[in-house]
Amino acid sequence: MDGEDPTKDISLKADEIIEDLNEDEVWILTILGRLLVSRNKNVNEHTIKNKLPNTHLKSFSKNMKKLKSKKLIGVYRNENWAVTQLGRVVNQKLVEKSKAEKYGKMGLRVLLVIDNK
Repeated sequence: MDGEDPTKDISLKADEIIEDLNEDEVWILTILGRLLVSRNKNVNEHTIKNKLPNTHLKSFSKNMKKLKSKKLIGVYRNENWAVTQLGRVVNQKLVEKSKAEKYGKMGLRVLLVIDNK
């Protein structure tokens, strides 16, 4: 073996892909990441549309075709979508970024209250 880490290569490629995505594509991939969609676990098109804000529904079909041509998602069955291996890495990065933006600024902490009655 040449000693290179293949996951590092996929991670770098995922970063490049994220930079090239438009806002609607980012929303779609983030939703797919939150739903934990993979090659074996697929999701219906209507479920994705229900989770998207109305402002992003206008170009939904066009963006799904773009994501398919970028080989981030694929058709599992009629109107059911699955995510490729590269798409899964992109999903995870987008979900982490989304969580950091939403919760990182607020400094949220979990408080555990135990009632010993």
